[in-house]
Amino acid sequence: MLIAASGMATAQTVYYQTTTTYNVQVSPGVYITFNCDVDEGGMVTLYPSVNQFSYDQWATNLDGTPTDIDFFYGNKKSVIMTEQAHLAIQSRVRQAFNFLEHNELVAIGETKFSINLLFDPVTAVPVEIAFRFRSEHGYRYIHPSFFFRLAMQLLATPIPGITVHPDAQGQNFVGIRWLQGIPE
Repeated sequence: MLIAASGMATAQTVYYQTTTTYNVQVSPGVYITFNCDVDEGGMVTLYPSVNQFSYDQWATNLDGTPTDIDFFYGNKKSVIMTEQAHLAIQSRVRQAFNFLEHNELVAIGETKFSINLLFDPVTAVPVEIAFRFRSEHGYRYIHPSFFFRLAMQLLATPIPGITVHPDAQGQNFVGIRWLQGIPE
């Protein structure tokens, strides 16, 4: 497939066409494995293989029915985020994008992907992450190392300004999901 960018046509590698795993090199001789699940409708779910729960487990109640994983507990949001948390998350997303990835996504008109974070319900520290996007969208051209960098930015240290609603603290996990745009 050819994509025109900056007046020049370049061949693009398409990732995430089928369910597979990717070994992302994080330093010489050190790799992290990402699972890539592609469903029949072309929805890609990319997550570190060390996740305790698969995305399907996040999205399914114990009785097998789908859950609303906007992560509400009763009628209350389980994760409470301040403006400080929103700013910290956006800063970490900006740090994960490199110049070429940013420009490539802008050139092909891509705008959003889904970030799903699970938190420890007692400490409010993020513990698991998954990314979702459609296989025909521009993110199919972005190497798995970007998603690794983003996962490390969001999981490496606690995000200031996030708390867990007291009523949700008895849950196995709580989390948030949002559509993330390309940072400016």
